[in-house]
Amino acid sequence: MGLVEEIPKLEAKHPDVRKQVADLLSLALSSSLVAFDTVLRALVGGVCHPLALEILQSLHTKQGEEWLSLMLTTHKLSCFQFLPGNLQSDDEALIAMERYDLFHYQPMLVLQKQLWQQLVADPNPATFFKWIMKNIDGKYLADDDFTRVLFRCLLKYVVCETSLKEGIDKTVLPGKSVQDDEKRIFTNYKDIMLRFLHASHSRQVSAIYALQVFCYENNFPKGMMLRVFTYLYDLEIVDEEVFLQWKEDINEDYPGKGKALFQVNQWLTWLEQAESESDDDEA
Repeated sequence: MGLVEEIPKLEAKHPDVRKQVADLLSLALSSSLVAFDTVLRALVGGVCHPLALEILQSLHTKQGEEWLSLMLTTHKLSCFQFLPGNLQSDDEALIAMERYDLFHYQPMLVLQKQLWQQLVADPNPATFFKWIMKNIDGKYLADDDFTRVLFRCLLKYVVCETSLKEGIDKTVLPGKSVQDDEKRIFTNYKDIMLRFLHASHSRQVSAIYALQVFCYENNFPKGMMLRVFTYLYDLEIVDEEVFLQWKEDINEDYPGKGKALFQVNQWLTWLEQAESESDDDEA
């Protein structure tokens, strides 16, 4: 992989060198002359970006979707892993996948785009739920990742209409009227959230991670983590033990955990104490 390391220097004189290397490596991978895992693992994290995406695009053309899907699954790799950190938000990732014709391999990003477009077009909760049940393949509906992208879309819509609306300073706590509107609109989607979250603790954890990542990507708007925690708790969408499960869980796939914990630490301490007192009363 020494040539790969030299690409940034070579591109100054030969602008097409990266594309040429991508074509050569994809040909070698197609012919099993080099190991799939060896080549692609060296490019995880956006090394020599977008070389990995160009290799995958070429492989998709040469070998087809079924072959490439099998290879990615076998080696426990995803297209998302080849993006540099500044492109790993869902919105930026989708743009990259579409540009290189790789969206087939990140179906949840495509679903997220479809969900968002429908929600903006018609935010009526009943209509939105009917659209989901009619248009989303049933195999996704019980998937934790679907829960994550659905919750992200709902959260994004709620706050874009209220606390993240244009002109509002997210570095200060929103005024009472804005917070009231935020809670009201969030509550409008309670039944949809219950439908997809309430039966499964793992889906509830996925929703909290969606909140964490959304806040991280938006530089942790003042008070948002705590407000949404209280909505989820008061509306009985997320169970008490799930909040504490998220607190103890370690998952490096979702950035921003440390700062998210700082935002809600006092509330989680209160929850733990309340749960302990409840257990004592029952005993």
